[in-house]
Amino acid sequence: MNEFWKFLADHGVMITASLPCYLESNVDAQRGRGVHARSIAALQRLNALGYGAGGALELNLVYNPLGPTLPPPQQALELDYKRELQARHGIGFDRLLCGNALSNEDFVKLMASERARMAFCDAPYNLKVDGVISGLGKAKHRDFAMASGEMSRPEFIEFPTTYMRNCAAHSVDGAIHFATPACHHENAAFRIIADALREEGIPVLHLEGDMTDERKYSPDRTADLLDAFVGMIEEAPRRESAP
Repeated sequence: MNEFWKFLADHGVMITASLPCYLESNVDAQRGRGVHARSIAALQRLNALGYGAGGALELNLVYNPLGPTLPPPQQALELDYKRELQARHGIGFDRLLCGNALSNEDFVKLMASERARMAFCDAPYNLKVDGVISGLGKAKHRDFAMASGEMSRPEFIEFPTTYMRNCAAHSVDGAIHFATPACHHENAAFRIIADALREEGIPVLHLEGDMTDERKYSPDRTADLLDAFVGMIEEAPRRESAP
């Protein structure tokens, strides 16, 4: 693990990490007991490596609403975060993002003219969380701000298609977007999303992430799919820089 931290710093990796709030009670209520303490320890370690000091090693935080609401204005909240994290834990960071994955403007704020080579996507899949998929333990997860069972089928198809379209617009050709579907419900939706992206000229390759069950994973088939996809990417016209 020590080598991993050093790898990030040595390669100048920009880190954008979720921290729902600077208060322990709010973070643990949303993410589970002890998450705030572990998050603070990780941020302090990144600071020790030179992250978040306004230099080349950029450290950004992302605010997450505690309930089914959209984020507040970013500038004032960023000042609160910087003041409280510095006073309470001696932590510094570069920017706070109150992002909306449906807004291309928010992608521009984060990425500027850069393109991502890899992304980890964990979108809601239009199922109720509270009382349905939140588990039986003491920590109860709340419904997402959007796509928690309130959307119609056309609305839900448009929701992830829009954020995936934004992801594609700010990623290099052949970028890897690892999604966490969590259930067959989202697997079915992903196929619809992939078709919509292909109609817009965005090539999509869907690889199953469950490689622990040999019945669901074939190395030979995966290699064939990758070869075909790389060939398609090489023949496709190059895109202009991100907006």
